[in-house]
Amino acid sequence: MKNKYFYLLTGIVAVGLLVMYYHLGGFKKIQVRKIDNAGPYVMDIWGKEFTGDMQDTIWKNMFVGIRNEIIEGQLKGPIMIIYYKKPDNSTHKGKIEAFIGAEAGDDIPPSGNLKERMINVNGVIRASLNMHPVLMPSPERVKKLISQFAKNNHLREDSIMIEKYFPDNTLQVEVPYN
Repeated sequence: MKNKYFYLLTGIVAVGLLVMYYHLGGFKKIQVRKIDNAGPYVMDIWGKEFTGDMQDTIWKNMFVGIRNEIIEGQLKGPIMIIYYKKPDNSTHKGKIEAFIGAEAGDDIPPSGNLKERMINVNGVIRASLNMHPVLMPSPERVKKLISQFAKNNHLREDSIMIEKYFPDNTLQVEVPYN
């Protein structure tokens, strides 16, 4: 009799977990595609530079600060992080060189503590992730998918990678190409 309840409870928990996984977007695939622009496009991003460890509280505070500037209307979302690629080297593990920011708000000059970055792009390879952040794959897996797409389509990747964080938990990872 105890086994019967155990199996019933296990089945209910398993179904519950599958339903939760589904609602968080766990069965959604990463969509990778080429986005062509009708000529050169300039991304005008205002934000802050960071070089250091990804686990550093300064990095996390910068993310929160940019989010607050978006909420206050000084910047327009989404939050954008530009990563400058480093060689794969164990001495650089966890270390990043990045720029975090967003576009300037309409007719509102950004606060004085922000720097401007302008990135010229003809087109990008975009990976769209439409699942809850808890279920998102590792950055290495996303980079690998983008690199494989570039190779299959005979595109040369640029040396930067741009992450765009949207309020609905959508993440777009873009790599400009030549």
